[in-house]
Amino acid sequence: MKQEEKDDVLQVIESLKYFNKQYRDAYYDFKNGKNAKIRKEGSRVMENASGMIDYWLKSNEIVLKIASGGEKPEGFDRRGYFISVFSKYNLEKEIKDIIKKLEELLSDDTTEL
Repeated sequence: MKQEEKDDVLQVIESLKYFNKQYRDAYYDFKNGKNAKIRKEGSRVMENASGMIDYWLKSNEIVLKIASGGEKPEGFDRRGYFISVFSKYNLEKEIKDIIKKLEELLSDDTTEL
């Protein structure tokens, strides 16, 4: 993998970590907020964070390939894949798994894409 590609993937990893933390914190407020205003704000921040996660997952072909499960047959709609896979309840775990796979990819210089 070229250094420029590695740098791009690193940028995506950092962004995913940031927005995943933002999502996790907002999810707590959404589920446990003491009043409707706190819960509503938590929901709004969750929506924003999940939108940014979606953007970063789709921003790079290498990341998109990892995030959507690796090799898929020709014509597979990788971008549409996320609509059916991620939900409020499993997003945080799924993103952690994707980040782990991306970090493993970067640590293995012999990986061919």
